[in-house]
Amino acid sequence: MLPCGMHRCQRLCHKGDCLMDEACKQPCTTARANCGHPCMAPCHLSAPCPMTACKAKIELQCECGRRKEIMICSEASSTYQRMAAISMASKITDMQLGDSVEISKLITKKEMHQARLECDEECLALERKK
Repeated sequence: MLPCGMHRCQRLCHKGDCLMDEACKQPCTTARANCGHPCMAPCHLSAPCPMTACKAKIELQCECGRRKEIMICSEASSTYQRMAAISMASKITDMQLGDSVEISKLITKKEMHQARLECDEECLALERKK
C-alpha cells in the first residue's frame, strides 16, 4: 500500500520504497456524486475531489434505439440540462396559460442518467412502417 492509503504500488517486484520522495499520482477512484463515474484526478489523499468535468465516455441512444452516439459524460450532462431547461420553459408557459404540468422528471438525477438522443426523421419513418 502506498503512503496515500488509497493505492497499491504498480511497479514489478523491487527493492526499496515504492515512491521515492514523491506523492502518489495514481487516479482517484472515488465515485462522483453527480454521475457515479470515478473522479480520475491525480491522487489527492483525503482532500475533497476537485470539481472537474467528467471525461468518462458514455453511450447515448434515442428512444427507439436506432441512433447511438458515444459522448463525454460532462457533455451529455450539459446537453441534458439544456434540453431540460427548454422543456421547463415550455412547461412554465403552459402553467401561465392555466394548464397543469408534471415537472418532477425534469429535475431528478435518475432522469439525467437516462439522457437520450432525440429520434430523427428516419426513426419516425421506421416507426410508421411498423
